Amino acid sequence: MRLRLILHGKVAREQRVRDAIDAVRSDGHVVSVRVTFESGDASRMAAEAVAEAKAGLVDTIVAGGGDGTVNEVFGAALAAEPPPGCGFAVLPLGTANDFARSAAIPAEDTTAALRLAASAPVRPIDVGFVDARPFINLLTGGFGSRVTVETDPELKRRMGGLAYVLTGVSRFSELSANAGRIVGEGFEWEGSFLALAIGNGRQAGGGIALCPEAMLDDGLLDLMILPDIAAEAGLDALGSILLQGLTAIETLVVRARGPWFEYRSDKELSVNLDGEPMRARRFRATCRPGALALHAGPGAAIAVASVRVRGLREPPIRPIKARGITRHGGPHDRHQTPSPAQPHRHGRLRLGQDDGRGTARRPFRRPVHRGRPAAPAGERRQDVGRNPARRR
Repeated sequence: MRLRLILHGKVAREQRVRDAIDAVRSDGHVVSVRVTFESGDASRMAAEAVAEAKAGLVDTIVAGGGDGTVNEVFGAALAAEPPPGCGFAVLPLGTANDFARSAAIPAEDTTAALRLAASAPVRPIDVGFVDARPFINLLTGGFGSRVTVETDPELKRRMGGLAYVLTGVSRFSELSANAGRIVGEGFEWEGSFLALAIGNGRQAGGGIALCPEAMLDDGLLDLMILPDIAAEAGLDALGSILLQGLTAIETLVVRARGPWFEYRSDKELSVNLDGEPMRARRFRATCRPGALALHAGPGAAIAVASVRVRGLREPPIRPIKARGITRHGGPHDRHQTPSPAQPHRHGRLRLGQDDGRGTARRPFRRPVHRGRPAAPAGERRQDVGRNPARRR
């Protein structure tokens, strides 16, 4: 395997990185390294790696760094149109490494992560886009995106994901709601909110699961909206989120799933695409299915089966009641669990498929009628007609 490792300059001198490269080379793989020095280097190096992949010189492009590096490398490689068979991988070396965790890439063991890039099978994954800008993991908007941008890099280097927590607490007095309208396929919501997330991956901010059921390869994006809450309850809610994730306030959260979502507002919203900031009054987030071939680890957020089957009529859009909060579900809602006997409604069972009652369809066998053997060709059977022994 010929790997092209595009390495963030801040981590290039770390001993764990050198050890990982030496270990993978000793396994018989070729690892060529490019180190970034200034802004734009990762994009340029990714385009160069795609050109070499087209020439048959590179098999896998590895982004070595945090979520921002992954976004820049993968985005530039997509723009350069990688050839079929070109794989992508992540060497997680950042503060949060949120996308790597969704892809089950070990962030604590650098050597194991690089070996995964060299040996794990590729899995096609989706990529989200806001207009022409890609996001591999999550789009976040509102208070959380401000915290991501305003967290001091030196504090992140020293404290890791805890730096986001401390920044969020220190900025809590500045917490203010945003107002906007969000629409999707069979979904519509309008109101004031504190946080917004549209996920291809599952988590952000160093481990906060904003979209805990998102799949990397289902062709859909997961939406999370945290509506505005009373000021006196805000601090309690923030503490619960930081300690337990969004599961602590799940009754307040609005969720939806679909191939696209549109946001509109009269005021600009602070948005982050995998940590890269932008501001917009309106945007459209779309999903490009199977855009990248990723070397993911076992246990990655990969869908077991497709939710779309040709010829099946999908269930109608329906609201889901969750403790007083209405969430709009639809044909892509994974909470709609089919009954065991439901396969009968959509056609015949395949051979060996269980019908939900503990019985499986058996292959049809034509009945065999046993009788006397046929006479050789050209001869007449002597027992045809009456028995000769009984003739008079």
